[in-house]
Amino acid sequence: RGEAFARELERAGQRAILATGGEIPAGIDGVLFAPGAEVRPAILEALDLVRRIATAPEPRPRLWIATAGAAALRGLGRVLALEHPDFWGGLVDLERAGELALPASALLGHDAEDQFARRGGEWFVPRLAPLRLPAGPPLALSPEGTWLVTGGLGGLGRRIAAWLVDRGARRLVLTTRSPDGRDAVEALARAGARVDRKSDVKG
Repeated sequence: RGEAFARELERAGQRAILATGGEIPAGIDGVLFAPGAEVRPAILEALDLVRRIATAPEPRPRLWIATAGAAALRGLGRVLALEHPDFWGGLVDLERAGELALPASALLGHDAEDQFARRGGEWFVPRLAPLRLPAGPPLALSPEGTWLVTGGLGGLGRRIAAWLVDRGARRLVLTTRSPDGRDAVEALARAGARVDRKSDVKG
């Protein structure tokens, strides 16, 4: 698969080098890491490649990781995007393990996207979209249950706690690091809830 992809790059006017390890050659603009099917060796190889790119002379090549449904590699890629934005290229999720492809616009640095998925011969990128829930009866919570809200006295935690009480919850456990929040606890109590406030558990 690497040979075919290299020929595709060369047809697009790019220079391609197939490599199985060793130091990163000078003058390389991008590295596409295409591991085998075994996840653990792939993770170790990816980390070694990251080390070699991080210690390569400037300008460093951008790293792309190609997967075929490997969640662990996708997770690693998202961490690398945060820790090494200076040389992170992106993630490419392919349909089959033997496939190897990358949108030319991304490879040449003309695309702002850093996550691609290939399905049915087409390229897709992730987007958030509104979710329309089917109509149904309002959610009713059992007053016998106990509901835990972590960060329960932060801005979002307070809203979630009030939302739970509005829907029938009567026993809440709120964990928090904040020394404030007495007013929120009192408001929940006035709404009929019994609130147990806990400090965040520390290891």
